[in-house]
Amino acid sequence: MALEDGRFLVSPKRYAELAKTHSQAELANLKLVPVHDKFQVIALGLPVPKFQGYSLDPPLRSRFQARDVRNLSSEALGSSLSCHSS
Repeated sequence: MALEDGRFLVSPKRYAELAKTHSQAELANLKLVPVHDKFQVIALGLPVPKFQGYSLDPPLRSRFQARDVRNLSSEALGSSLSCHSS
């Protein structure tokens, strides 16, 4: 996931693979930042009005799972999300 300041969030497994063939200075120069192994992005997709800001980069967007959630209580939604995060 690319950040506005030029850093790039990388999965911990991928970062470890890169660390085998690149020095820490090289990885820092590439602005790669390893995330926690339980890192997740939770986003709302609202159809209108169309957001005019930055779109998500394709590699991140391809990892999304969509869920149509209608009229769930916050407790039910929390329970549903926590059982799928394991």
